[in-house]
Amino acid sequence: MRVTVELEMLNMKDDYLRICAPYMLFKADGAFFVYDGGNGVVHQISNVIYDILSIYEEKDIAYSIQQIEDKLSYKYDISVIGKAFQGLKIRNDKGLLSRKGEIYKVYEAELRRDKENFFKGSLWLNLVHDCNLRCRYCYASGGSYGEERRIMSKETAKKCIDYWYQRIDKSDKKFSVAFLGGSLL
Repeated sequence: MRVTVELEMLNMKDDYLRICAPYMLFKADGAFFVYDGGNGVVHQISNVIYDILSIYEEKDIAYSIQQIEDKLSYKYDISVIGKAFQGLKIRNDKGLLSRKGEIYKVYEAELRRDKENFFKGSLWLNLVHDCNLRCRYCYASGGSYGEERRIMSKETAKKCIDYWYQRIDKSDKKFSVAFLGGSLL
């Protein structure tokens, strides 16, 4: 039998969270946290809320309480999920993860401007997704950047450069192509 929390008793318009702000989940010393990028605040949260927000990692998708219960019922009792969702919904209605923040208005304006002005004068090509040194401390995860090890073909590199060059703002004075990658094998 499914026990669904009565959301109407909390005067909620719907059973969806309104997540607009970028956020980051993390754990430290056995505790669970969320960094709310919209207001720059770190909140300690329960493990259930951590798991609910983990489902929301794809920010363009809204999940109902029903969908969240379906996804987490293997791990938690339905009533525990419902109470956590209610608490999260109340905090969300009061501003948690619901504001983009002023910096995002600036970022979005800059992004729009960049799209209107085509490409800037620089192109970075990651030609080599590998490194023969494979240092564990390397920012590139030992040369693989956390992905499959591979080398870009000359044809692909040329197509990238041609595509970029066709779309750059020709009124710029400087153009550069940077070739990035691990130590060439």
